[in-house]
Amino acid sequence: MKNIRLFILVLLLAPILTMTYCGGGSGGSDKVDLTDKPGGKPSLPGNNNPETTPGNSDENQITIDLSGTVLDESGNAVSGALITVKDSSGNVIFQITSAEDGSISFSSELSENTSPATVIISANGYTTETINVTSISDIQNAIAKITLDNADTTYYNFTTNVTDNTSGDSKPIASAAISIKDSNGVVIAQFPKTDSSGNASFAGFISDVAGSVTAYIDFEYRKNSEIKTYTYTVSADSLADLIAKLESGIAVLRNVVDGTPAETDDNTPPSTVQQVAFDVYIKNQETSEVIPGAVLQIVKVTDVVKNSAGEIISFNETTEVITSLISDANGKIDGTIPINTAEGYVSIIVKANGYEEAKPVVCKDISGLSLIDGQIVLKKQSEPTGIDNDGDGILAPNEGTDVNDNDASVAAINTASYMFAFEDNYDNGTKKGDADFNDAVVKVTYKQYVNSEGKTTKIEIITKPLAAGAGYHNKFAIRIAGKDHVIYANLHEPFRANGYTKEDWNCNTAKGYAYIDVPEKTTVVEYPEGISAKDLGSMPFDPFIVPNNDSWRGEVHIPAFNTTYTGALVDSENFPWAIVIPEDWQWPYEGTTNGIYTAYKNFESWYESKGTMNKDWYTYPERRHVFKR
Repeated sequence: MKNIRLFILVLLLAPILTMTYCGGGSGGSDKVDLTDKPGGKPSLPGNNNPETTPGNSDENQITIDLSGTVLDESGNAVSGALITVKDSSGNVIFQITSAEDGSISFSSELSENTSPATVIISANGYTTETINVTSISDIQNAIAKITLDNADTTYYNFTTNVTDNTSGDSKPIASAAISIKDSNGVVIAQFPKTDSSGNASFAGFISDVAGSVTAYIDFEYRKNSEIKTYTYTVSADSLADLIAKLESGIAVLRNVVDGTPAETDDNTPPSTVQQVAFDVYIKNQETSEVIPGAVLQIVKVTDVVKNSAGEIISFNETTEVITSLISDANGKIDGTIPINTAEGYVSIIVKANGYEEAKPVVCKDISGLSLIDGQIVLKKQSEPTGIDNDGDGILAPNEGTDVNDNDASVAAINTASYMFAFEDNYDNGTKKGDADFNDAVVKVTYKQYVNSEGKTTKIEIITKPLAAGAGYHNKFAIRIAGKDHVIYANLHEPFRANGYTKEDWNCNTAKGYAYIDVPEKTTVVEYPEGISAKDLGSMPFDPFIVPNNDSWRGEVHIPAFNTTYTGALVDSENFPWAIVIPEDWQWPYEGTTNGIYTAYKNFESWYESKGTMNKDWYTYPERRHVFKR
C-alpha cells in the first residue's frame, strides 16, 4: 500500500514540481533570481497546500475508486471535461479530466474526514452542471453517467497584441500561448501563438459563459543568460469586457525580484544575524502605476528538505512574519531586514488594499544576500468591503494586515529578540579578551511600530541584563539613527538592586551559583513625524558597551552591522569583542579555558569557515561549561 500511495503522490505532484522548483538562483551571475511564477503556490509535499495535497498522513486514509463517462445530448463522448469536487468551504478536494472517449477514472487515498459538498462538471461548449453531494458514494453516483447540455455560443473574430513592458520599452512577445478560461478553470478559447510582432488572432465560437473570465498568457523570456517561463493573467467580470481588453493590447508587467550576493570580506568576522536591504517597487500589473501602502511580509519557512541534487523537495511555510515593510508614497520599499543565517529560507507575500495577494518569492534562502531589488506587480480586484477604521488605507487583520486598525500611526509591528554578548578588555582595540563573552550579556527585544507610509513612529526597546562577569562597570547603549540611547550606565547596578550577593564583578557567571533574575526595562524611542526605513536602519541596530564607562577606552561594537563607530571592531587576530545570538543562549562560565571554543565545540568550524558551516552552533552547548539559567 505504501508503494501505491507513493506512486499516486508522484503522479499528482510531478507536473507541479516541474513548474515550481523552489531552489536557489541561477549561477554564473552577480544576481540571484528570486522570482517565482506570479501568483503561484508551489504544491510541494509539506507546504500545507490543501488544494493539491492528497490528505494528511497523520489521519486514517480511505481508498477511493471512481469511474464514469461524460456524454453530450446526442450521446457522443465529451473529452476534456473537468470534474471538480469541493468541500463546503469551497476548497478543491480533487479534480478529474475525462479522456478522449469521455471516460472518467480516478483512484487515490483520502482522509476519512473528507467531506465532499459539490461536484462541478464543466467543458468548453457545454453548460456547467453542479451537483450537491454528502459522501464519496454520492460522487460515484453523480459521475457514473454525465450528460451535458450544449451551451449557447457566439462567434468572435479579433486580434490581440502582447508586449513586455517590464523595462518600459514595450518589446513584442513572440510565441506566447494565449487561452481564455471561465471561472471554473475550463478553457473556452485557445489562440494560435503570437507572431514576431506579438500579434495573435482568434476566429471561432466561444461559449456564452456567465461571470468572470481570465486570459492566460504563457511565454518565455531570457534572464541572466537563462530561458525562463512566465504566466501573465488578465481578468474581467465578463467575456465582453475581457475581449475588449485583449483587443486594446496587453502590456505585460512581470515580477522581477533579484538578489545581490554580499561581498565577502576577510576582515569581517561571521555573524549569526545578517541584514538584507530591499529596493523594490510595488506596481499595478495592468497600468504600471505605483502602489503606496502595500505591505510586504517576509514569512519564515522551516523544515526544508533537499534531494541528492540539492533541489528542494519539501518545506513548511509558516505564518510567522519576520518583518513587514510598507511601500511609501512612491510605491517604493527600501528598508533593511534582519535574517537569522541559520534559518535563511523565506517566502515573500505582498498585500495591498484593492489588489490580489501576490507571492513572488517562495521558499528561497536569502541569507548571504546584501540586496533584494526589482519590482513586484499586483493584480487589481474589485473594491474590498473590509474594515478600515483608522482610514490609513490598510484593512483590519481579518481582511488585511493592519495590526491596529484604530490607530493610523500603526499599520505593522515588527518584533525581534536578540542576545548581545561582549568582551570588555578592549582599550581602544589594543587588547584581547578571554573569549568567554560573559563580561556583558543583555537580551534585547525590539517592537517597531510602522505606519501606512512605511515610516517608523515608535520603537519599544525591552532589555534584560543576563550576566555581568567583569571587573569593569560597563555602560550599555544602543545607537539608532545616529543617536545614542543609554540603557544602563552601569550593568552591575540592576543585579545589585535585585539582591546579588556574590562579588560585584561576577554576576551570573560563576560556576555553582544560582541564576539571579533581573526584571526587564522598557525604553521608548518616538518619532512623531515618522522616520523612513532607509534613515532608521534595521534591527538589531547598533548596540555597544563602553568599558568601565570610560570614554577614553572606546566602544565595543558588533562588527557585522553598520556602525558609525570608527574605532577597531576586531582585535589583531581579526577576532571580535562582541557577538549577537538570534535566540536564547547560555554563555560560558567565568574561567572556562578557551572560553567560547570550549563551551561550544561547533563555534570554531563556524568561525573559521566564515559562517558557512554549523550555522546553528549556539544551539549545541557543552553543558558543563555554560551557566545554567
